[in-house]
Amino acid sequence: MRLCPARLAAAALSAVLLAGCASFPEVDAYESRASRTASWPALAPQAEFDAAEATMSVREADTAALEARAARLRARAAALRRMGG
Repeated sequence: MRLCPARLAAAALSAVLLAGCASFPEVDAYESRASRTASWPALAPQAEFDAAEATMSVREADTAALEARAARLRARAAALRRMGG
């Protein structure tokens, strides 16, 4: 049996519209008193992140391992393209 694209589209649209009619639980009802009265976490200034990034270093071994993995993935992708036609 061959599927008609119009029927398939109508079925998908019906499913989406019916899902939009779902009722959602009251999330606020499950919130504890402690979570409602808790303070927001302090945000760090962007300068701290910039300073931390400047002190990070990438070792040559990490770079070599990442480049080797990328080469293996490229070779695998090429092999899959050849198989797929």
